[in-house]
Amino acid sequence: PETELAKYLKGSIRIRGPLTVSQYFREALTNEKFGYYTMKDDIFGTKGDFITAPEISQMFGEMIGIWARQAFNGQFKTKKKIKSAPSSFRIVELGPGRGTLMSDLLRSVRSTSGG
Repeated sequence: PETELAKYLKGSIRIRGPLTVSQYFREALTNEKFGYYTMKDDIFGTKGDFITAPEISQMFGEMIGIWARQAFNGQFKTKKKIKSAPSSFRIVELGPGRGTLMSDLLRSVRSTSGG
């Protein structure tokens, strides 16, 4: 049976012409009515279509947080002197999840830095 997304894409192609691969994936994943990420309430987790490491255990994000803190602190130390570190830096999580990785990472960084 043909899905609603397939019908939509065929209609769109008839009207506008061929889709690029980028356009196809954008529609297939994020179309407001028929997209994979917008149609289902819960695609992540044990009851969803897939699960990622941060959803299984908080340890993954915590370990990345520990590594990030060590990497940040270590990059400003040299054999001769300590360079001036910036007062802040950005860590960006990209992906379609719930933000679990960033939440665990930030909790780890805060707990090892005193705030």
